[in-house]
Amino acid sequence: MRKKYYAYGFVFDSEFEFSGLPETEKESDVIIRKGDVPEKLNGNAQVYPLYSAAPGKFLFNLESVGRFLVEDGRTITVDLNPDTSESELKVFLFGSVLGALAHQRGIFALHASAVEIDGRALLFSGKSGAGKSTIAAEFVKRGYGLLCDDTSLLTIDDDGIISIIPGHSEIKLWNDSLKMLKTDYSNIEKIREEQEKFRIPISIHDIEKSRPVMGIYFIKPGPFEDIEISEIDSIKKIKFLRNSTYRKRFVQRTGQPDKHFIFLTQIANSKDIFIRKLNRIRMKSDPAMIVDAILKDLEANSGK
Repeated sequence: MRKKYYAYGFVFDSEFEFSGLPETEKESDVIIRKGDVPEKLNGNAQVYPLYSAAPGKFLFNLESVGRFLVEDGRTITVDLNPDTSESELKVFLFGSVLGALAHQRGIFALHASAVEIDGRALLFSGKSGAGKSTIAAEFVKRGYGLLCDDTSLLTIDDDGIISIIPGHSEIKLWNDSLKMLKTDYSNIEKIREEQEKFRIPISIHDIEKSRPVMGIYFIKPGPFEDIEISEIDSIKKIKFLRNSTYRKRFVQRTGQPDKHFIFLTQIANSKDIFIRKLNRIRMKSDPAMIVDAILKDLEANSGK
């Protein structure tokens, strides 16, 4: 039985059922279907260990989970292993597969989590393990709304306003992060049996409403003595944005690179969006201390 779900601004018409995603009767944007998917693309495709790509086609092959074929930003064919759980399916479907889909459609995907503050979106970007989800979870703990976890899709309207499209209602955290957050979550679920990583359901208010972006913090763990926040030079903003593009290699191989670069420059040059770097102590940064520093920085710069 097919069902329609809403997430990341898309209506997914799916042969798979997804708990926690809101259902809708709106016209579908993306078809998710079950079917046979080859191990790699043939012809003029570029082939890599876990994926192969060609114009308008992207094939993701994860032996322990299954294979995913994304075509023309419209269709996702899933050849799933029999023992793959719904949690595992969602991690990759709304991760790498979603990234390829967005790039095929010319939508900017940033490797970032996001929360809502006074009706606007604040993003935390960085490499895997930088603490994006943990920082977002600390904000949620304090009463702020979650918008996205790990993957943030951005759009620009005719007036030049750059907005984020809310994702789906969950956040993924490692066990160490759960301990640091000191919060008792209900209904947590282990994503993969061999990993100490969990998905936590967190509702997103008004999930179909985009929020204008107020700013982006690029999180960098390192051998720092304290939490340090600094402005990024205008000329370096594009480099930071390009390096933090979600699955940036997909842009050149399956997406729209020219449109992607134009969007990078629009974000970097926007007077409505600040872009700052946050250096945190690699092993000892309490998420509460990081959020305190961010809130203090926002207050100090509120009139600028």
